[in-house]
Amino acid sequence: MTEGDAQRSARSSADYPIFIVGASRSGTNLLRAAMNKHSTLWISGETHYFDDLRTRLDPHAALLDGEAERCENYFRALEHRPYGQEGQPDAGDLNLEELRAEAHALGGHADAYFEGFCRLRARRNDKRRWGEKTPRHVFRIGEILDAFPSAKIICLVRDPRAVAASYRDWHLSKRGEDKSSEDREALSSDRERAPPS
Repeated sequence: MTEGDAQRSARSSADYPIFIVGASRSGTNLLRAAMNKHSTLWISGETHYFDDLRTRLDPHAALLDGEAERCENYFRALEHRPYGQEGQPDAGDLNLEELRAEAHALGGHADAYFEGFCRLRARRNDKRRWGEKTPRHVFRIGEILDAFPSAKIICLVRDPRAVAASYRDWHLSKRGEDKSSEDREALSSDRERAPPS
């Protein structure tokens, strides 16, 4: 193998994105956290791009009036708050000009904005490789591979009983967070009075 072949091989392995998909509560977040410890790879959190924004646009065509702004606002809102939590485009710290420049360099279409967003997040974390984790994208694997033919997809599978238990525990912990401070104090004093088990 020549030096040029080695460089091309290294460059091509660094260029393919990695997508983490799977059932909810199957460990996708844990895998993302572990992979983000890698020295060259950053997996962005849930964008829901393939099952939300992309479904409302022609991802390969030039963006029509207002569509570029819709893409910009979508990704800037994700920088403020996670998907579904009413992020405000102007409240995050994603630089609009950087996002536009990155998307333009990648072709200026909707998929270019998605890739640009993920690449900017990777660079912000001093990583050169990028990826994305949205469990629900398990239903969009064909579209992911259409957009990124060299992508690597990691699909997590978990025993359904463990998924159900995880949902149960998650909902129980959520209820605990919703208790008022008076309720938490009362529960704490009850625990102190309870005999040791």
